[in-house]
Amino acid sequence: MNGVGMSGGSGKCPGCGKIVYDAESLKVDGRSWHNSCFKCKLCNKKLEFITYVSEKSIGEVYCKLCYSSLFGPKGFRGSTVGIASGASPSGNSTCPAGAKFDPETGEKC
Repeated sequence: MNGVGMSGGSGKCPGCGKIVYDAESLKVDGRSWHNSCFKCKLCNKKLEFITYVSEKSIGEVYCKLCYSSLFGPKGFRGSTVGIASGASPSGNSTCPAGAKFDPETGEKC
């Protein structure tokens, strides 16, 4: 080698697979990243220590918004929380008298 060698390296960057040297490394969850490679896996937004969430089981990092859309609770979008009983989200009840669920939408009456 021409004197450069691998000394001072912290391993390979999970983002690009190239060697990360100590002077340019960003240590996150025991792995060394290039600062420019520390981005959300889904949207490519540049991440910082306070804006990332790590999914350690697959070794990826995400911004908080992408992480919550991928791994957060399901079913809360389109929820009818806060809608008065007996009314549909549009405000037009299609529930037959005495029914517990709307036959058209499946929503609770």
